[in-house]
Amino acid sequence: ATEYNWTVPTGASVASGQGTTSVNVNFGTVGGDVSVRAQNVCDTSDYSNLTVAITNSVSTPGTITGNTSLCENTTGEGYSIDAVANATGYNWTVPTGASVASGQGTTSVNVNFGASSGNVSVCALNDCDTSNYKDLAITVNAQPSIISQPVDLNMIGTLSNYFSLTATGSGLTYQWRVNQGSGFTNIINSGVYSGATNDTLSISDGTGMDGYTYLCLVTGTGCYTVTDTVTLNWEDGPSEVQSATGEWWLDRNLGASRVATASNDSLAYGDLYQWGRATEGHEKRTSSETGTLATTPTPNGGNEWDGKFIYTTVHPDDWLTPQDHTLWDGGSGTNNPCPSGFRVPTTAEFESEKLSWGQQQNSWGAFNSPLKFTAGGLRTRYGDLYSVGDDGYYYISTNDGSNIYATYIHFSSSSANFDSIHRAYGLSVRCIRDD
Repeated sequence: ATEYNWTVPTGASVASGQGTTSVNVNFGTVGGDVSVRAQNVCDTSDYSNLTVAITNSVSTPGTITGNTSLCENTTGEGYSIDAVANATGYNWTVPTGASVASGQGTTSVNVNFGASSGNVSVCALNDCDTSNYKDLAITVNAQPSIISQPVDLNMIGTLSNYFSLTATGSGLTYQWRVNQGSGFTNIINSGVYSGATNDTLSISDGTGMDGYTYLCLVTGTGCYTVTDTVTLNWEDGPSEVQSATGEWWLDRNLGASRVATASNDSLAYGDLYQWGRATEGHEKRTSSETGTLATTPTPNGGNEWDGKFIYTTVHPDDWLTPQDHTLWDGGSGTNNPCPSGFRVPTTAEFESEKLSWGQQQNSWGAFNSPLKFTAGGLRTRYGDLYSVGDDGYYYISTNDGSNIYATYIHFSSSSANFDSIHRAYGLSVRCIRDD
């Protein structure tokens, strides 16, 4: 052959090489045969053909459909587009920290988000072309963070108490919910409830509500977090009574089964606490005894002395070594024996009550007051009961100043006075509201 003749599809042209064994072709939009034949002055061959298919370009995808405002860590969120002509696949990109969970390469995907906002984007592609990306701006909102969860609540009698939580976030709102046995429902501020849409839910009386469970829905910027589920535990017990000074006290001694009907009402005597100890059994009038001094103030169920009255004859006659003068400091004291919201009274508070007895500065005045104090006696540092039915002895939280003894009030048929006593003695405790 002395030359070659090339033909190309309609709309295409031979850019270079015509007449030779190789050519460069500029194609249009139509496919077809690229053909060549050999020739010389004597002969021309048949054409040899190569069929060429033309793949067209792809356009930028249209609108991406899907949510644009989400909570952090949302999973399985769907996004989609209409199919693009001539596309054989699609490439999706997502914000930092997010991932395409399924559907990559198709017109719809499911995305797992992290905590970052950004674009969900997609382009169309085929073997010859890749389109520009189509973007959808996504705002990822932070969920509220629970810093301190509510905890189970113990309620006694008609005494009030509350659930509370601490959360951080933007524009927080709260909704407490209760399950009375048939599923959770929203609480409203009515009856025994107040603070239903605050971070603290107050309950004025838990009677009949033992075993109810609660949680709080905390919402911010469209996202919510649910707290732990907590339980209200209720048991029958004391109520509050307002004294002549206007203060609110428990209506009976700790451990008493009823409000006193007389100064020597044995059912109203209650327990006898060693100063600074928690409520763990030692305070019962018939509790067993041990001569082993406690070396830690906090009971844990494993100490040899837990639940036992600790007797001692060794100075400073304290049940604990070394001594700790802060155990009954207010409602947050380490071993505060009182129900939640109450504490052991101070000297000043008991002095005000004593003055309200007027001329009856004795056991009669103590009983005739609204607080109905009793002559429950005491338990000596040796473990013996003393003066039961004749004299009343009540501990006070205030330190006596020596950092050795405890302060108490003693009343008999003839007098009522404050004094100091060894902390190993067991005395009555009456609690005052911790306002």
